[in-house]
Amino acid sequence: MMFDPPDYSVIEGTEAAFRNFYPTRRRTPPPPGTVDVTVPVAEGVEIGCRFYPGDPSGPNILYFHGNGETVPDYDDVAPLFTKLGMNVFVADYRGYGFSTGSPSFPTMLSDAHLILAAFMKVCEGKRFVMGRSMGGHSAVELAAHHPDELKGVILESSAPFITRLLEDLEPAKAAELEQRHLEKIRAITIPTLAIHGEGDELIPIERAVAFQESLTTPQKRLERIPNAGHNDILWVGMDQYLGAVRAFVS
Repeated sequence: MMFDPPDYSVIEGTEAAFRNFYPTRRRTPPPPGTVDVTVPVAEGVEIGCRFYPGDPSGPNILYFHGNGETVPDYDDVAPLFTKLGMNVFVADYRGYGFSTGSPSFPTMLSDAHLILAAFMKVCEGKRFVMGRSMGGHSAVELAAHHPDELKGVILESSAPFITRLLEDLEPAKAAELEQRHLEKIRAITIPTLAIHGEGDELIPIERAVAFQESLTTPQKRLERIPNAGHNDILWVGMDQYLGAVRAFVS
């Protein structure tokens, strides 16, 4: 690991640590052929995940969703991937879906490492990590720390900078953490695919471009989806979106 890992625990307890979470508790029966997995992450706290198998010999994607979604929301989305031969392992956050605990930014990142370990037990072969919107933070965390376990990282509607999370810190601490975070981003060596709507109203395309420019890995691509916003990107540009993902994981 060629970077000094950021200490995100300095954010814990601040308003910013909880500001971007909109947890909904929800549990549904797993659809036929899928498997629910719970991952212990702390005493009395576990994360709910759902595994959607496609092709046993196909690529495997660990997927972190956005801040207003839950695992069961992907019962209609994951089949779009599995029909193309991909296996998808979707993870919640603390307090979401059938997970316990309460979410915060530092624990979201630390939990991601334990979720990756559980994912690796379920999925053998080529492994990728994907993050949508807020989930991009978890994806980047794992991409930087686990280059030997992951073949690539996919970001959708995401530009995982942390400037807005630093508002409650004193300036010196904020500057140090932001610098460490940027060093983590620059330390990513695995291939990176970003998919972004050109009409994204929550995370403008310019931020996705800026994030691309901060990456130093030579294998990086930004797939721009015309006329797509933040939450309709898959449905507006489905063929382009799924084609880019399939080409990347293949």
